[in-house]
This record gives sequence, structure tokens and C-alpha cells, in this order.
Amino acid sequence: MRNVLRMAMVGLILLAGCSGSQSGTTPALTPGMPAGGADQPLVLQTGKVPINWTQFNGPLTGFGPSYAVVVGPDKNMWFSNNQSGLLKVTMTGTMTPVPLVYVCSGTSNCNYNSGYGITVGADNKFYMTGTNYDYNHSKYVVGQATTTGTLKVFDIPSGDYGSNAGLLKGPDGNVWLLEQAHIGKITPGGTVTEFAYPSGATSNSGSLTVGADHNIWFTESSQNIVAKIVPASGKITEFALSTSGLSCSPTGIVSAPDGNLYFNCSYSELGQMTPTGTARQF
Repeated sequence: MRNVLRMAMVGLILLAGCSGSQSGTTPALTPGMPAGGADQPLVLQTGKVPINWTQFNGPLTGFGPSYAVVVGPDKNMWFSNNQSGLLKVTMTGTMTPVPLVYVCSGTSNCNYNSGYGITVGADNKFYMTGTNYDYNHSKYVVGQATTTGTLKVFDIPSGDYGSNAGLLKGPDGNVWLLEQAHIGKITPGGTVTEFAYPSGATSNSGSLTVGADHNIWFTESSQNIVAKIVPASGKITEFALSTSGLSCSPTGIVSAPDGNLYFNCSYSELGQMTPTGTARQF
């Protein structure tokens, strides 16, 4: 355990050193490396070879703000946006808008707005939380789309709406999504099931991940809670961070190779949660 903690601390020190050096004096370029340009910015780190990347022009006309990106089943990058479409970007920078057009409720006057989150399900389709506007009526929905833009929309039964970062392909083959007051799942067939947070939270901007225990772990940002749900039973166990002396608004969460969960804790701290619910912060 001491070795694991030492490695974690060394990693944090290295990250801090890298971020600090990028904002300081620019070091001399390594001989033979390109100097960069308008389309090839450089990330310079003290004592390191400059990192080059290619910057593609965008967004395209008519493509609204993008809030989420995922690697598609075709290995291209796919961006969601809030103007009823997807954007495919190849590794060479070719951008292809893919409109999401459909007919709902027997009328063509519908407008599906996605962009709050996106993931790829076990069926290789895109799943997105969003809003379905029909005349003056709106519903919070989950959209299911193919790479060609064929779209189906499924209502969220409770009327709750999805968190910005809360979509995940679960180990059970379903897609799990965080809502304001629930964690839900949608099957490839479109059946949505919801589980209310035991804490009673009604405002959540958290996210979720699959833990080493094959359960789904998620954060309740407004309640200072990290929780897990067992996919097979829907049983939720909540761990109040205050029990471990932490006071923060946990948001992003990830499962690490050491078997623990790591999450954002407020603005300048990192939290760690063991599978048994013991938390600490750095």
C-alpha cells in the first residue's frame, strides 16, 4: 500500500511540474523539431521534447456548440451538438455533419436537441441525453442514433433530465445515465428504468464510471456523495464524503488501475475512494 501511495504522489508531483512549466518561460526548441505554426501549436515542457498536434479548422457552418465527444464504432471521433446533429471527424481532419432528423408524434414539427452527453452502446449506436421539442411542449429524452443519422427518441419516464457528463456503457450491456434526481439505464430496445438517489438529491452535475468491482460508481455533486449501483439489482450504496472529513462537490470520476476511484474534489483537490468507501483527498 505504501508503494501505491508513493507512486500516486510521484505522479501528482510530475503533473504539477508539467503544468507549471508550460506557463513559464518558453525553453529552446530541440534541434530538428518543427517550430510549429498557426495549424500546429506546440506544448513546451521544460526538459522535454516539444509536443506537436494538428489543429483542424471548425466548427462548420450550422453546427452548434459541442459539449461531448466519443470514439465511434468506426474509430472516428464523433461530436454531439445542440442543433440536432452529429459531427464526424476523421484522423486526417475531414469533417462530416450528420443531421439527426426524425418525425415524432405524427407531425414533422419536432426538434431534437442533443449535446449534453454522448456514448456508444454495446449495439454500436450512439446514446445522447437531450430534449425533444414538439410545438410548445418539451420532454427530456434519450436519443439513440446510428452513424448514418437514423434517430430514435425515448422518453425519460419521470420527466427528469440528464447530467451533462453522465452517459456510460455498463458491464450489463445497457447504457447508464445520470439525471438530476435519478440514475437510469436504457436497454438497446429503448426501455428506460430509473433509480432515485437515496439521498433525495434533485440537482446533480456528476458523472459515472465502471469500477474494478464491475459496479457503476457515480458522484452526487450537490450532496458531497460518491455512490455505487449494482447493475443486476439496482441497489445503490452512498458514501458521504463528510464521514472521511472531506467537504467538496465531487464531479468527474474515473476507475484507476490500483482498484480505487478518483474524482474531482472542489477546484484544486483530487479525491480517492476505495471500493469499501474510505475516502481521502490530495
